[in-house]
Amino acid sequence: MVARLRRGWIGAYVTTSFFTEVAQREMVADEYPLVLVPGRAVAEGVEKLRDNLGIDTVEELLDWADEAYERMLGSSRARASDILLESPAAMGTPRHLDLEVDGAGSS
Repeated sequence: MVARLRRGWIGAYVTTSFFTEVAQREMVADEYPLVLVPGRAVAEGVEKLRDNLGIDTVEELLDWADEAYERMLGSSRARASDILLESPAAMGTPRHLDLEVDGAGSS
């Protein structure tokens, strides 16, 4: 994945689980231009989105996501950066993700 990044790009490695301490240390030591996003941060982001939209059920959230995705794509193939620029209002104010290694060796 890192080999595909062009100069000045930054990547994101998202998991529904966690990153081991060894993996996090390797990313730092090798100075890879990646952001590690653990499952806990994904879940917190989804909960925040749900709360900001005033949605109560998972089914409603999935319906909203399907509709929003189609709307953001429109009739032409949108660039990821354009979609991301449209989305922050739904997500609320961006916050720093705490990706520090805790005592248990997971993030």
